[in-house]
Amino acid sequence: MAETIEATHDPPDADLEIAGRQGGAEGRRGRLVRDARRILADPAGDRLNLEAAAAELGVSYSWFRRSFRAQTGLAPQRYRLLLRLDRACRLLADSSLTVGAVAEALGFSSQAYFARMFRRETGLSPTVWRSKRVNLEGHSGI
Repeated sequence: MAETIEATHDPPDADLEIAGRQGGAEGRRGRLVRDARRILADPAGDRLNLEAAAAELGVSYSWFRRSFRAQTGLAPQRYRLLLRLDRACRLLADSSLTVGAVAEALGFSSQAYFARMFRRETGLSPTVWRSKRVNLEGHSGI
């Protein structure tokens, strides 16, 4: 598995910049997706309803969904989930926060839902993922 979830699913920003410079619908779509990614990447956006994000961007939710998927290959909901899980990996690796505190900090509705989504993407529970990470870092080979 890649070190971060985001790294395996995140299209290069350069592609979006090129799309943003093109005219017409593709240029508009590229700009929309770039702005949407910025909104969704903001930790405050974790609690933002995707319909509200579309409204903030000045487009309908259906156009937002179609455009986002066309540019990134991911639905906006999935993209946001992957961003949140990437943040979770960082928090689990770099802090002493409990799994419940990580789930709460990232706006998951419950620790159980967070653990289910984490396991679905990583194949491990958050606790097991953290302990494996700690064990790997503890064995420096020296």
